[in-house]
Amino acid sequence: MRTPSAGVLVLLAGAGLLLCALIGEVTATGTASGDVPLEVTARVLMIGLPIGVGLYAWSQPSSARFGRNLTLTGFVYFLAMLSSSSNEVVHGIGRLAGWAVEVWITYLVLSFPSGRLPGRPDRLIVAGGVAVVAFLYVPTVLFVDAFPTPSQWASCVTECPANPFQVTSSEPAFVEAWVRPGRELITIALFVAATLRLAMRMSESSRLVRLAIGPVVVASAARLVILVLALGVRAIDRDGTPAAVLAWLVALFVPVITLAFLAGLLRWRLFVGASLARLAHRTDLHTSWAALRSGLADAFRDPGLQIVEGQVGAGPGRAVTEVREGERPIAAIVHDEALRDERAFVDAATAHARTVLENQRLTERTAELVREIEDSRARIAATADEERRRLERDLHDGAQQRLVALRMRLGLAAELLTRDHARGAELVRQLGPEAEAALEEMRSLARGVYPAPLADHGIAEALRSAARRSPLPVVVVGERGRRYPESIESTAYFCALEALQNAAKHAGGATRVTVTISELDGRLRLEVHDDGTGFDPARAVRGAGLTNLDDRARAAGGDAVVESRPGAGTRMVVTLPLGGQGRQHPRP
Repeated sequence: MRTPSAGVLVLLAGAGLLLCALIGEVTATGTASGDVPLEVTARVLMIGLPIGVGLYAWSQPSSARFGRNLTLTGFVYFLAMLSSSSNEVVHGIGRLAGWAVEVWITYLVLSFPSGRLPGRPDRLIVAGGVAVVAFLYVPTVLFVDAFPTPSQWASCVTECPANPFQVTSSEPAFVEAWVRPGRELITIALFVAATLRLAMRMSESSRLVRLAIGPVVVASAARLVILVLALGVRAIDRDGTPAAVLAWLVALFVPVITLAFLAGLLRWRLFVGASLARLAHRTDLHTSWAALRSGLADAFRDPGLQIVEGQVGAGPGRAVTEVREGERPIAAIVHDEALRDERAFVDAATAHARTVLENQRLTERTAELVREIEDSRARIAATADEERRRLERDLHDGAQQRLVALRMRLGLAAELLTRDHARGAELVRQLGPEAEAALEEMRSLARGVYPAPLADHGIAEALRSAARRSPLPVVVVGERGRRYPESIESTAYFCALEALQNAAKHAGGATRVTVTISELDGRLRLEVHDDGTGFDPARAVRGAGLTNLDDRARAAGGDAVVESRPGAGTRMVVTLPLGGQGRQHPRP
């Protein structure tokens, strides 16, 4: 239940003070007691204490429902206190309200501290009290000459105002002979049942429930004993002093029970504060669900507390608090029912549970990233090995063969020079083109490792040079002469080559490829866009080309994104961090 605003609490407190002043005036002018200040003080406390304690309880989320009921009790007590008036009608209204108050007190005692009747026996006891008042007390006002005395709600004993609601000329004999004794016995039985019910709850409940209701059980049991004595003595000698004294004691136990409510609430608040302090000293709460369960169970003295992922039902004496992420339940905390409305527990438990879940996600994401890095390293190593083997093959099958042949022909030329100088010189001259071919092949291999245009003129010119060898028309948009760190230029260049190769192989129907090089927020942005048929990235199988491209970008601290849809071409965007080195002067 929501707590009221500060303005509402102040307004109710002001109304309570006004009622205290009114009842003080009514008591002072209408009482037959010989000690007016003492009676006025007692009557004011019987109204003021329930309202004050009720407003305090109402301001706490865990006891807001009970606090509302207890605040209402103070206003109901005001009606019962009208029994002190000497006016017949006002006195009669007060006596009728006094009968209803006894049932209300029983309800308060059984519903403490949540404001709800916890079980079927409690509801039966309260329903029995309502029935007794409705059928055995209220109807008698139509027949009796005067209300029973002495009463805990009135100070008069022998000179009380007459019953203004009587409709008969005289009181029927059966009322005094049967109705009054019968209803008083039933009333005693109901109070005994309520007290026994509280005692059973004390024995069956958890330590948390006993912490709150202990003072209330003691106060209720004491009031029951005094009430039984008061009814018994009144039946024997209702005009005697013992009957009046016991009636006063029954009345005074109304503020006593209210103070017991306050004691239970304060004990609960102290317990919650100490529990939160214990929870704050735990350093392992966010490591796992088991650690969180142990921490909450220890801090809130609830050894049966459980944390279950998903949804679960609650057993007897247990309640379930769901931990949600948006509208989706992600976990359930099964705990003592007494903690159900405790906002501090619910907030702390759910906050820690969300942190544990987030830590688990971070751990899983970190493990996934580590696996990706390991896989990427393995692919890069495999690619490097394959490239090394390719270079070995190219050297063996190309330049090496040319050089071996050149060396053999040089040997022949040397021998020929000794026999026929002219023919030997001609053979040596013929070896020049062979040497030039071997040199060009070595240069071609070197360009495959790190192209000369990239080293000499930068990425834009290097890509323009590569574009001239592409089977598709390629337009390169980039600032001429702009230089970047060597590792960034190399990564961007080979990513662009990979994207151009993919476009040539897979961009069916493409007529144009645009390569754009730019800077944005300290990052180099490389965009390769073709106007081919496109594809659905969600359904496409990621090939080795895209995987290698992504690995290159990630190795440089960047990322690569493929954007495509059927009929709209494909866009490959690679972003690489420049680290504050993006704007450099052109190299000579």
